[in-house]
Amino acid sequence: MNIRERFWDQDAALLAVASAPDGVITAANRAWGTVLGWSPDALVGRHLAELVEVEHPRDTSTMLAAVADTGIAAERLLARTHTTAGLIRRGAMSVHRADGQLLVTLTIDRGDSIGEVRELADRLELAMNCAPIGMAIARLDGPWIAVNPALCDLFGRSPDDLLGGLSFAELTHPDDLAHEAPLLEELLAGARTSYALDKRYRHPDGSDIWTTTVVTLVRDADGTPRHYVAQCLDITERRRVEQQLRDASARLEASDDLRVAFLRATSHELRTPLTAVLGLADTLRRLYPLLPGAQIELLLERLSSNAQHLQALIEDLLDVDRMSVGLLEAAREPVRFDRLVRTALASVELRGRRLVTDLAPLGVEVDAAKVERIVINLVANAVRHTPQDGTVTVRTRHLDGEVELIVEDDGEGIPEELHTAIFDPFVQGPGRANDPQPGTGLGLTLVRDFAALHGGSVQAGSRPGGGTRFTVRLLERCPTTPGA
Repeated sequence: MNIRERFWDQDAALLAVASAPDGVITAANRAWGTVLGWSPDALVGRHLAELVEVEHPRDTSTMLAAVADTGIAAERLLARTHTTAGLIRRGAMSVHRADGQLLVTLTIDRGDSIGEVRELADRLELAMNCAPIGMAIARLDGPWIAVNPALCDLFGRSPDDLLGGLSFAELTHPDDLAHEAPLLEELLAGARTSYALDKRYRHPDGSDIWTTTVVTLVRDADGTPRHYVAQCLDITERRRVEQQLRDASARLEASDDLRVAFLRATSHELRTPLTAVLGLADTLRRLYPLLPGAQIELLLERLSSNAQHLQALIEDLLDVDRMSVGLLEAAREPVRFDRLVRTALASVELRGRRLVTDLAPLGVEVDAAKVERIVINLVANAVRHTPQDGTVTVRTRHLDGEVELIVEDDGEGIPEELHTAIFDPFVQGPGRANDPQPGTGLGLTLVRDFAALHGGSVQAGSRPGGGTRFTVRLLERCPTTPGA
């Protein structure tokens, strides 16, 4: 019977077989794994001197001599070995040579080993309990094995909640699960030893907790995945500040775009009627005594028209500004909605377009001045985008709790991608090259804002057969019975 058959099943000592005289390990028993954490397979090919360090330098030569000599055993050398966890195990080592092999026997002081393990456990528990960031150990299938107080505070849950079966996946925000799945796969496959990512967890109060989570996979000595160790640093406040900075940057960018658009509008749309006013006023000043009465009347009419157009543009700009800071409110009063719409239509210059109306007799409570502006802006916009022989249609009807205003034209229509953007300031649909008063691009913005003041809305869409349809809905309040 050889050395391996005689001693291999002993559990009291760590046994290894090495080749002679070079001292390279060819086999080791299972006690190396249970006591020191070394996988027997991981020891094969290593030299004895890599694993065992004698207490005194003079004993090193003795150990090497015992390995190289024939039939001489170095008995009871004081030695120390290192576990896979970095702990030192002290004990005695002996080397025997027989059958052309070396049998190395290590006897570990189990009392010291248990004490060191307890000391290590105490240090780990102290480190977790005092750590200012959340820490946890979790099984591969999800549930936690250990959690520290900082993690419980971060998640707003008790240790019993977390250790009772909840997993990281159950608390993770659903939108972040997909980002973490491939990282876990790489961890288990050995492609990485850890990963870090910013992710959200759901708090019991419904809020989201942003963390930088670092996950490490712990493996056994033979490389088998054992459990996850996670550290969670609360970055909720940092993310909130970052979002505020992004929002502020977006507002600044939008403000800059609005400024550019405003300058473009004021440099053209406002300058055009202003130039006309100045030119007409100068003509009247210089030639008034020489002009016939009819010519003077025509010049005054054109002067008044351009001045009114300029005033309307300025009012639009001021109203958009007032709306942006919440200074406008709806001053509601009982009115006949159909009569209000007719009054507004009378002030719109149709410029040869045909107007068709279908106005139901409705009594409502609205801000009359703002509703007139809604009608005027929509119809003026329809005229602007309708050919000379085209038709503009205005209809009203009563819905459940709402009153509806529909303005249609049979012009070129608005591209579908602009159906929403057309209500933003200074955005205009396809214009007509010969339009003498193209507008500032604020009319539809005010339609949207004035409708919102009444709890309503406006939508743009395509009209069957071509053209555009605008639908305004205003929320009723204290509707009245139509009068005679």
